[in-house]
Amino acid sequence: GSQPYQDDDIDEDVRQSIVFQALRKQMLKPSPQLEELLQQIRRDFSTQIDRTFATRRKNACGALKILAAKEENRLKICWTLGVLPAIASVLLDVHEVIQDEQNRLANIEARNRIVSALLDLSLNKKNRVLIVSTPGLLDSIAQTILNDDGEGRQG
Repeated sequence: GSQPYQDDDIDEDVRQSIVFQALRKQMLKPSPQLEELLQQIRRDFSTQIDRTFATRRKNACGALKILAAKEENRLKICWTLGVLPAIASVLLDVHEVIQDEQNRLANIEARNRIVSALLDLSLNKKNRVLIVSTPGLLDSIAQTILNDDGEGRQG
C-alpha cells in the first residue's frame, strides 16, 4: 500500500503558524475595554518608551495581571485576539535601552506584571497550547529569561 502523507518537510515555524491559524478561528474579539487596555500594552518599534507610554503601559499591565489572577477570567482572556501578542511585545522590550531611570523602572514593572499575568493564564491547561503556538511568544519568554536579571526572569 501507499504511505500516508507525512508533513515532515514543513519546518517548525510553518507548522506553528498553521496550528496558530487553526486556533485563531476559535478566538474571541476583544471587548472595547480590553481593546483599549491592549492598545496601551502593545508597542510597535516606532513607539518611543517615554514617560506617558511607560506609565500607561505599566498600569495597563497591572490591570491585565489583576484580570488574569481570577481563575474564571483566564480562558476568556487568553483566547481573546491580541492578548498574547501584546504580552510578547512587553517581553521583547527586555532589550530596550531606556536612559530615563523612571521610564526604565516603569518598563521593568510592566514586564514583571505581564510575566505574572502570563503565569496565571498558563495555569489553565487549555491555554497552554495557544501560548506555545502564538508566533513570537516563546521566543519573547526566552529573551526575558536570558536578559532580565530581576523579577521577570523568576516567572
